[in-house]
Amino acid sequence: MNGKNELAEPNTATSSRMHHEGRNVEALPPTKWLMLRRNHILAFLIVFVVLTGLWDFSTSERLGLMLLIQPEMQPQTKAMSTANEASSPKTSSATYTVPTTAHKKPLPIWMQDYVKFYHSQLNVSAAGEITLKPNAKYLQWSCRRSRGCGGIGDRLNGIVQGLYMAICTDRVLLVDWASPTPLTALQPALLPWNVRQNVAPASIIRTVDNHKSPYLLDPTQLPIDQGLVLWNNLWRDTKGSFVRNTTCLEKYWSEHGGLDATTQIYQTAFWTLFQWSPIIVQHTENLKRRAGLSQTPSLRTRPYIGVHVRTGKGASWDDPVRHSGESDLRQFYQCARVLQQGIHEICPPLGSGKKSLQLLNVYVASDNLQAKETLQQWDMEDLRRRNDTNPVTRAFHFASNLEVMHIDRSTPDRMQDPAAAELDAWAELSTLIDAVCLVTSRSQFSNIPMWVSTHQPRCSVRFDHCSAEDVAIALQVLKDNGCPSYE
Repeated sequence: MNGKNELAEPNTATSSRMHHEGRNVEALPPTKWLMLRRNHILAFLIVFVVLTGLWDFSTSERLGLMLLIQPEMQPQTKAMSTANEASSPKTSSATYTVPTTAHKKPLPIWMQDYVKFYHSQLNVSAAGEITLKPNAKYLQWSCRRSRGCGGIGDRLNGIVQGLYMAICTDRVLLVDWASPTPLTALQPALLPWNVRQNVAPASIIRTVDNHKSPYLLDPTQLPIDQGLVLWNNLWRDTKGSFVRNTTCLEKYWSEHGGLDATTQIYQTAFWTLFQWSPIIVQHTENLKRRAGLSQTPSLRTRPYIGVHVRTGKGASWDDPVRHSGESDLRQFYQCARVLQQGIHEICPPLGSGKKSLQLLNVYVASDNLQAKETLQQWDMEDLRRRNDTNPVTRAFHFASNLEVMHIDRSTPDRMQDPAAAELDAWAELSTLIDAVCLVTSRSQFSNIPMWVSTHQPRCSVRFDHCSAEDVAIALQVLKDNGCPSYE
């Protein structure tokens, strides 16, 4: 970047090349011929799934990434090829078609330029293995400690912050999420952040819980060493809009198309980095069905409000109490009810009779099963007061057979199935992201669904800031984004 982000020319150290039109195929080594055939097959698959209606985000991104990481074949004479094969390893610089969207949202020019820069720092072997170039500089976010990395929200914040620190300093960002288990819920989207280091890191940058760290305040103060490891759990673009006001980023944005005032920079970074793994996509849909948000696998999930109640009273860990008293839970319940009624008034369901009285469902995510049960019990009591005994009209839903965990604080000896509990935690996060509107806690696990949703600005209200004015603002945002379909 800053004049250094042009794509490198393909390395002349590769073996025999061929023309794109397919001439001289007999001169190709078997590996190159197979790679060309693979590209043709992948292109055919993309056309097939588009035409047959099977296209979705996970399919497109996985196929797209497979195409992106193939080295481009260029014409080359046999004499050059023979000389190079004798003197150089069979690797090439990768040439990429830079995507213009991430998670179905337009990708700003400045992020497209960083994606282009990132891929210019990679080599791809004849076997398709991606590695960093020998001279590529990296910043690797890392969590290998048993404690201290923070929960899911804290960790994602630290990674997104790390991406902007990498942008500032002409580095690629790597992610090393190893504790308590390797990260499998999220996969690389446009940046292959799981490649290996090219050199051992020279130092560890520790910024955990340190809002005044000079490296967060000015990433250009990072050491100039080629490889750095980052321990960070902070995202600095909260009320002070720190990231937007960082001098090095302002300079970068001014040189790469500018920063639109409406750009959601957290969302842009998140979906550039990540996509859900297939197992989380499937598990999320199963969770929604188990919670009663949809009745059968063939029935599309109806829109719903997401509520996240962070009590701090998990069964498998010790944490300071947050929002666990009855008065707090009443605030969550009443806030969700007000949003329900407000959405019904500004976005009434189509139809007549009972259908016209239909309210949005509410999905309750929490670190405490009793909190979920309490909100659902109050919902059922309201139904009884209205003499409504139809279980279909029950509004507050949750999957009752989840084992709650905190990824940084839960201890395996206090859990029945840590692996399944971690899967459930990610699925609940995904479920909150999909909600049309949110009631949130003072928690980073609440903030992530606000920041990464494709519905921006986000319809959301914090449970203890649920005044008539706050609700009116959230409802107007929802209406401006487009009313949800009740079907």
